[in-house]
Amino acid sequence: MKRRLAPLTLLAVVLTVAALVGVKLKQATEYGGGVSSSPEHTVVLDVRTTPAFLQTSDAAAQGLWLACTGSISGTPDPLPRRHQDGTYAATIRPALAADTERRLLGCLQDMTLDNVRGRVVASCDQPVMELYDAADRAVSCVE
Repeated sequence: MKRRLAPLTLLAVVLTVAALVGVKLKQATEYGGGVSSSPEHTVVLDVRTTPAFLQTSDAAAQGLWLACTGSISGTPDPLPRRHQDGTYAATIRPALAADTERRLLGCLQDMTLDNVRGRVVASCDQPVMELYDAADRAVSCVE
């Protein structure tokens, strides 16, 4: 009788360990998304194009913004707004959770659009008007 129980006990232990490892692996690789407690998150973006880009820089900024905000939580501004210093700013409401913010910023800086390059100048949980000085130039986030 003991010989029959030993393999069954070993099988039960192996299955239990495999189930626990599976649950932990799922938790470690699952994307949770989410939002932060702040009401809004603003991104200031510098967009550069090459002469081969036949559209305006506004079109380049719009393309980057739409491509990168399509898969995040929250409600992004439909188009980034161009400021006097040539940067673009857009807001997402409510603000993003830290992991979602990292994904968005990585996308904006790494997205490959022909002849278009983005660089994040600022990203923080502040309204757009607080991120520009009187001359409409982007300033650093104050958090």
